[in-house]
Amino acid sequence: MSNQDQLAELKSRLMAVIDSYKQFNKELPAELKAAVNQTLGAQQTTPNKDGQTQPPTTAKPTTASKTISGSVGDKGDNKPEDVLLVKTLLNKFYNSFNLADANTNTKVGPTTIGVIKKFQQEKVGSANPDGRIDVSGKTWKVLNGETPAATNTGGNQQPTGNGTGAKPAWISKAESFKGLKERDAKNYETIHNFFKSCGLKFGDGGIESPSATAWCAAFVSYCLKNSGQSALSGYPGVRAKAYEDYGVPTKDGKPAFGCIAVKKGKSYHVGFVVGRNGNNIAMLGGNQNQECNITNYPISAFTAFRFPSGYNPPAEAYNLNGVEAGEGGSTR
Repeated sequence: MSNQDQLAELKSRLMAVIDSYKQFNKELPAELKAAVNQTLGAQQTTPNKDGQTQPPTTAKPTTASKTISGSVGDKGDNKPEDVLLVKTLLNKFYNSFNLADANTNTKVGPTTIGVIKKFQQEKVGSANPDGRIDVSGKTWKVLNGETPAATNTGGNQQPTGNGTGAKPAWISKAESFKGLKERDAKNYETIHNFFKSCGLKFGDGGIESPSATAWCAAFVSYCLKNSGQSALSGYPGVRAKAYEDYGVPTKDGKPAFGCIAVKKGKSYHVGFVVGRNGNNIAMLGGNQNQECNITNYPISAFTAFRFPSGYNPPAEAYNLNGVEAGEGGSTR
């Protein structure tokens, strides 16, 4: 085979590899596609119309726009330049995002949606935050300074929730994770962070992965610590039963809005009380049917109701209202 024939065959094989890669990359989820492109970016070449290869072009970093042209957040348009602008403005309030990380600063995930919901609750005064910022909407007007932000109630409490008095900040934090599913790969690191807040990580003794390890207590510890409260650390921080002795008991040991509740079934489980439906306590927690949600559990199953030391709940906290909740969520 002549050199020219060998070169032609080599070009043909190279084109086949490139076509296969393009098809593979096209079918990847967005987050994996970004990772593959980043890994291959320094090596990848692109054939021109004459079949010759040329060095890859370096993508220009996204620049934040001056105003959003589409919605940002849960089920939003999430245009990269709009996401970057929203995160930049939210950082003035919470400093939650690493804007220097080009791999994440234009992406929207559970953390972004949670921060938007927190902003809507605390600064917009929304009782039912939807986690989305719409063009010319109320949230956008407050975020860009067109409308003054709502005044907080002070301390570590948020505006009234569920008709039971002031809403503790740790409940707002927990609510920001509602819908988070443990079997969704994009939530792996979020749940990992719950354990990290206790000084532990996946791979430590008895701690494997979200789908193999109970994470209800780690979730409670994370929400408390990230709301200015003390919480259990180390292995006690990831064990539900340990919260039976946390802080101080509620008045007469009765359930109250925002308290930490421990229940016993096949194993111990811990979460936050957010309502009562008949003889059931509505618990907001993680690791409930493999996600974070509100679920009903029989009041007879609970072994402890506790508040953080130093927290003074309003009297209305003991007047629990009905709340929409699932039934008997499985835990591990």
